[in-house]
Amino acid sequence: PDQNIIENAWSILEQRLNQRKKRPTTKAGLFAALQEEWKSLGNEYCESLYSSIPACLQALKAAHGHHTKY
Repeated sequence: PDQNIIENAWSILEQRLNQRKKRPTTKAGLFAALQEEWKSLGNEYCESLYSSIPACLQALKAAHGHHTKY
């Protein structure tokens, strides 16, 4: 299972980009939109992802390396 917390952040960024009224149509526009959305996530979001690592690892251990809710 993928326990990489950045995947959660990418998922949120993708959702936010898809919710925009005007989606980026160029690479530069996409980069700018991603930067804007990343900044809007705030430190609390990143801290919550980081704080979730021990629970993710415990769940993975309990599942003997199989799928977890994370």
